[in-house]
Amino acid sequence: MIDKQDKDNQQPLMVTIRCTVFNHERYLRECLDGFVMQKTNFRFEAIVHDDASTDGSAAIIKEYAEKYPDIIKPIYETENQYSKHDGSLGRIMREHTHGKYVAFCEGDDYWTDPLKLQKQVDALENNSECKICFGITETMTADGKPTGSFFPSSFEHIGNTITLEDFCREQFTHGQWFGHTSTFMYSKSLDDIRNQLLKTVFKDFPYGDITIVLTGFLYGKGYFIKDTMSRYRLNSGGFNTMMKKNTDKAIAVENKLILGMKAFDEYTEFKYHKHLQNRILRSECIKEYLSGGNNALVYLKPKYWKFAKMLGAKSLVLMILQTVMPGPYYFLKKKLKGH
Repeated sequence: MIDKQDKDNQQPLMVTIRCTVFNHERYLRECLDGFVMQKTNFRFEAIVHDDASTDGSAAIIKEYAEKYPDIIKPIYETENQYSKHDGSLGRIMREHTHGKYVAFCEGDDYWTDPLKLQKQVDALENNSECKICFGITETMTADGKPTGSFFPSSFEHIGNTITLEDFCREQFTHGQWFGHTSTFMYSKSLDDIRNQLLKTVFKDFPYGDITIVLTGFLYGKGYFIKDTMSRYRLNSGGFNTMMKKNTDKAIAVENKLILGMKAFDEYTEFKYHKHLQNRILRSECIKEYLSGGNNALVYLKPKYWKFAKMLGAKSLVLMILQTVMPGPYYFLKKKLKGH
């Protein structure tokens, strides 16, 4: 195993890690430590892209790049690329990706398994029909405390080899977030294909991670390793945090998701129509909930019962209590926090 890679190692580059960073100073060391601790029998690199951060992120990246020049390959922007919404960020990352496989981890998440890359490369090399690989992710609070929840939340019924039908059932019908981006690894050969699909079939998808997975499944199977490999930070100021604070944007995202699901349904000749329709209905439910001022009573409508079940009895009761009796709800919430 190669613990700290030799600068003069002439082995073929097997994995490129894509790490996007924006104002992640508070969390970034954990993320970069997760890269440099990897033990492999192959070469890998981490493209760490700082998108014009205004905190100390760039200085931390520079420190790690100087200490681990064979692994950390920095890109420093003077202008934020993500905010352009013109594909420039994706283009830059693709141009700097040279490995046979691509792995992902954003700057506020981190890997916990030092054998993550080795396990995934072995899985993909030994299962040629698989084009994408996942593991298990544990969630944590913004300050790094484990929440005790995982993605996927249940996996005993899931085998190691996953088909597009399996993914659509788990993700779109059962509402289970099948895998988190921080555990994805997929064949770089799919990069150009996904880029073209982003201009057509996937142009309305608001979540890039779904398009990564769907591209992998369109051209092969997935391999699921039942090991916890990473931690995902909740409410750390990213896209999903922003969505919770802006109702109009959240509704706009659901509208885009509906369009994306319909386009993908047509592209796959309606083979997964049942699952995609379930996801469209869930988006309609979320839109109705948000547009009604977070009115949880919408979940009592018969057509939305399946989504109420996904929330769980405790969450649903609390949401309804907040809707119909906000005074007692906030009193109870305050009392519970006091203990």
